[in-house]
This record gives sequence, C-alpha cells and structure tokens, in this order.
Amino acid sequence: LDYYALRGSLVLDLSPDIENYTIVSYSNSDHVGNFPQMYRANPGSAIGRAAVPQVTRLNASGDPYQVEQTLSNPRSVTKQFQVINTTKWQINDNFLVKNIVSYATFKQGLAQSVFGSNFKPVDLFTAAYNFVVPNSPDARLSTAQAFNEAGTFGNDQNTFVEEFQIQGKGADGKLDFQTGLYYEHSTPGAKTSSESIAI
Repeated sequence: LDYYALRGSLVLDLSPDIENYTIVSYSNSDHVGNFPQMYRANPGSAIGRAAVPQVTRLNASGDPYQVEQTLSNPRSVTKQFQVINTTKWQINDNFLVKNIVSYATFKQGLAQSVFGSNFKPVDLFTAAYNFVVPNSPDARLSTAQAFNEAGTFGNDQNTFVEEFQIQGKGADGKLDFQTGLYYEHSTPGAKTSSESIAI
C-alpha cells in the first residue's frame, strides 16, 4: 500500500473588504487493488468443474482470506489534483460579491484479475471438453483479466469550474438573496483504455 495526500492553502487580505483564498490539494494512491476470491464452484458446469480444485484448496487451507490469481502485477492507481481560488468582496453590509474558480484532474488505472481464477489448463480442458490434453504444462490460466494499455489510464479527466455569486440582504434584514452564474467544462486529459484477456 502506497498512499499519500498533500494540501496547502493561502489567504491574502488584499484590502479590508477583499479576501483571496486558494487551496491546492493532491493525492496519490498506488496499491495492489481488490482481490476477488473464488469460494464456490458449480460442478455441473464446465467452468465450475475446472474451478473445483481451486475451491477445494481454499477450503482445505482454513484461511477464509486466501486468494489465488495468475496476474503477476495487480495494481490500482488513483491520482487526484485540484486547485480552488475564492475571492470575496464585501461591498457593504448588504452586498457581497464572490467568485470561485477551480481546476481539477482525476486519473485512475487498474490491472486486476476479474474472477480470481487460477486454473491448470489440464483441469479447464478436461472439464470443458471431457478429455485430457496430452503433455499439458503445469501452468495456470485466468478466465479474465482487466487492465489498461501501458502509459494510459482507464479514467483521465480534467474539469474547470467558474462560479460567480452576488449575495445580499434587503427589506431591513427580512430578505436574504443569492444569485449568480455557474459554468463547468470537463474534458479527457489524455487517451484512455480498458483491455481484457479472456479464455
């Protein structure tokens, strides 16, 4: 598990009535992700019969958290960055002008075994086709793996937000009002990909 987060802020009092407040934050999470566990198999189906040895190993281990998979480099990566700037101008006791501008990026990548399967080819082909593959190597097969192309993420997004507000009071303090405009634009940061290998 490798996770860290940073946040910094700066307040500038430009005048007695004008305040500028900026927040910058960044987080990075890079770990092995979720591990699915195959804990039950239906021997009445071809894939289920191939999974019986794996489920048997789990039950024999006595460890309810034991997992098996064939992916050599499981990984889950999430990177987030955001900067928010808020400017307030207190015109008088009854009127406040506020402007909020924000820019954020979000990236997420994944390499994961989808079902947590770990089959020998001989078990799989015997169960599916009812015959033994001669001289089958003692390798392992996963029924499905999900991952991103090298150098890409499954999600890569940039977002820009602009919000302008006018807040005020009226009618001798009996009325509070707020009006303004809000704009948001979100675009891909770069090429994204999602790939899988399945048998």
